[in-house]
Amino acid sequence: MTSASKHRPMASINRQLTGRALQLLLALVLATKALHAQDSGAEVRTAARDLAVQGAEAFDHHDYATALDRFGRAYSLVPAPSISIMQARSLSKMGRVIEALDSYEKTQRMQLAADAPDAFRQAVVDARVESEELWTHVPHLTIHVRVSPVAPNNLTILLDSKQVPGALLDIARPIDPGQHQVIVKAEGYVSETRSITLELNERVTVDIPLIAKSSPAKSPSLEFVSSRPNSNDRPARDPVASIKPWAWVAVGVGTAGLAVSAVTGVIALNKKATLDEQCHPGCPADAASDISTFRTTRTISYVSLLGGAASLGLGGYILLRSPSEQRFVGASLGPAHAGIWGVF
Repeated sequence: MTSASKHRPMASINRQLTGRALQLLLALVLATKALHAQDSGAEVRTAARDLAVQGAEAFDHHDYATALDRFGRAYSLVPAPSISIMQARSLSKMGRVIEALDSYEKTQRMQLAADAPDAFRQAVVDARVESEELWTHVPHLTIHVRVSPVAPNNLTILLDSKQVPGALLDIARPIDPGQHQVIVKAEGYVSETRSITLELNERVTVDIPLIAKSSPAKSPSLEFVSSRPNSNDRPARDPVASIKPWAWVAVGVGTAGLAVSAVTGVIALNKKATLDEQCHPGCPADAASDISTFRTTRTISYVSLLGGAASLGLGGYILLRSPSEQRFVGASLGPAHAGIWGVF
């Protein structure tokens, strides 16, 4: 919907009166005053007539602000229903539908004399019909404030800078189309602001939570908020923690190396005991296989022992550097066993 059509009056309101016809109507209406007025009021009546004509011309040219001003001035001089209804129509064209409804109501309440001209009576009838039709298209706004357990005594609600009475909370109230701002505030609570745009026929509910302040507000001079990530805000990276998984791998490899060293060591010792019994002083030919097995297992045992001890020592050193409390690691090695223990 365009801005021009957003506040377009309804079918009966949107009457296209030519400037000539309206001028004639106003001239006839104002002329009737001359029949019952003193000649001393001729200047006032003439000025009112001229203002009404200016208002009619501005209305026909869609200059509703000027039309409203001229009709208002004319009405203050000659309070005729035919002028009052033009005020209502101008307000409606400007989107000020609440004021337009009030002006229509004012026109309907005007007391007419028994000999009042037909133009006056027609204006009263038109005011009733047009106001009823406008009412069916007026936007409605409901303001709901969520707070638990009960609302504070100092709760303040502002609608377009005007305070909203408590009786209008949670009530669909008629409102002009266009943009509006709702502000909710209370001592000890965070102020909330909502902006909303309503069009004709819309019914909108604004749900605003009222949240208690958890801590005193910080001084603006000491507070800085950046929308971009700052490298200084990132937590420092612990080089020890980053290689900690590899430390556990080293401990596992070291433990396996010690286990291999223990097993091959036992085999080598058994072969050596067998060879000691057979070799006096030389070894028989059928002992060649035992000699080869002894040398191989002895070499594997030595290499596994050195490699496993080095790997286990490195992994244990890294783990012991971790800042966690009550953390230690230990290992044991024997002829028939190898193990690791600790608190991690």
